Amino acid sequence: MINSKPYIFLDDQITQKTRFYSKPIDIITVNKETGKVTFYDAKSDRTSRHKKRPQSKIQKKLGVKNLYVNLHKRTYRLEGKLGKL
Repeated sequence: MINSKPYIFLDDQITQKTRFYSKPIDIITVNKETGKVTFYDAKSDRTSRHKKRPQSKIQKKLGVKNLYVNLHKRTYRLEGKLGKL
């Protein structure tokens, strides 16, 4: 069982942050309309350069997406797309 609590509510997504210490998943989103579940692993993005990090076997099996966050620049990177926080 996943030990989590509601974290952010978006337009059509319920987002939860997991509380595991050693975990393959950091964030879980559920689309309220379709029920589609998406898993994310949050990673720190370097200021000087972006470096893609490898996934574990379980992350690959579950289809976990890497979400890179740079708090200094207030940006995130998901599937090659750069966005602002």
